[in-house]
Amino acid sequence: MENFPHLPTLLSVGAATVFLMLVLNQFLFKPLRTIIDERERRTMHAQEELEAANILQAERLDQIDNRLKDARREAHDIRDTAQRAGRAERDERMMEARKAAQDIVEKARAALAADVEIAHKDLESEAERLSQVIAKQLLGRPVGPEGKSN
Repeated sequence: MENFPHLPTLLSVGAATVFLMLVLNQFLFKPLRTIIDERERRTMHAQEELEAANILQAERLDQIDNRLKDARREAHDIRDTAQRAGRAERDERMMEARKAAQDIVEKARAALAADVEIAHKDLESEAERLSQVIAKQLLGRPVGPEGKSN
């Protein structure tokens, strides 16, 4: 030992280090490792749940989008149907109004033609009467059917 005067100190420090390592490993490092492993396992499980939830959310969003598209398409179809029905009703009413207006115009033309015919006959008889009055005043005697002389 004379060659190695510090050997007992080195051996005692080495033994203390090994003992400390065994004690620390048993009471500190193993429990810490267990806690770390459990947290890592929980983290992995939470990540898997998150991914599953994200996939489910994406599927539900797709379903909602599809339902919205269907609802929009249905609303568009309903609006188009209502517009077509409205146009058809408007066209039908326009045709009825045109027919009614045409009937009114035809009746007015017929009434006007009858009035014109009556006015024409009245004017002819009035013209005949006036011509006889004028002829009587000019000739000084009755002319035509009143005076019976021609």
